[in-house]
Parts: sequence; C-alpha cells; structure tokens
Amino acid sequence: LTAVVDMSKKTNPNYKTCLMGMSTGSIISMMYLQKNQKNINYYIGESHIYSPDIVAKRIHDEEEKPVTLPETDYNWISLYKNLTIPFMICQCSDDSICLVKDLIELWKEMPYIKINFFRGDHLQGFYLSRDEYIKKIKQFLSE
Repeated sequence: LTAVVDMSKKTNPNYKTCLMGMSTGSIISMMYLQKNQKNINYYIGESHIYSPDIVAKRIHDEEEKPVTLPETDYNWISLYKNLTIPFMICQCSDDSICLVKDLIELWKEMPYIKINFFRGDHLQGFYLSRDEYIKKIKQFLSE
C-alpha cells in the first residue's frame, strides 16, 4: 500500500488522495493511516472492520470456528483516536461480519465520521445500490 500511495503522489502531485478499504483492506488501511495519515486526504470504508480481534472472537464464539490472527502490538480500537482526515463508512444492513454494533463503537471514538447504510450483506452495497452509493461518495468527496 505504501508503494501504491507513493507512486500515486509522485505521478499525480496535484490531486487529492482517497484511500478506500474494503473488508480486510480496511485493516491494512488503518495500519497505513497510523503512520502515513499526511499522505491521504479522505478515507472510505466498505464493510469496514473496526477491530480484527472483535471479528475473530465473534466468528469463534458464534460459528465455533477457530480463528488465528497474526501477532501484532496494535490496539485496534485506539488506532482511530488520532485520525483527523474526513472518514466515511458504507455499511450494509445484513452484513454478518461487520456489524452495526461495531460501527456504534467506532462512532464513539470518532463522532464526526459519516456512516451510510445500504441494503445487502458483506460488500454488497455498491452492487445492490450503485446509484445511491456513488452519489454518497461524490457528496462526501465534495464536502
């Protein structure tokens, strides 16, 4: 991700950069933003994973499936406290991985985030509500 953003900045120096993390990509995005927030102007999350630890525990407890996460010293919840860029999440109503209750916890940390709700399951917002989805993103980027 660092190489992609660096190349984007180098080849398009007069453009703003929006990082979009989709599901697992939202984890990578949050890790990137902790050290490189100055390189990004906006963030959009689709099926945003607020905390891999919370999702792993839910899968383990509810589906009785073992989940092993990589060793890390990240306190996932605290990663959000230092973010200052405009932040928007697209959340599907029936997402069984990224739950609305997770977003409520995230909103407690960042009450200025924008959350847009769409019908569907994990990563289906764009496919089921394409016109409204694009409208919300354009609106967010123009503010």
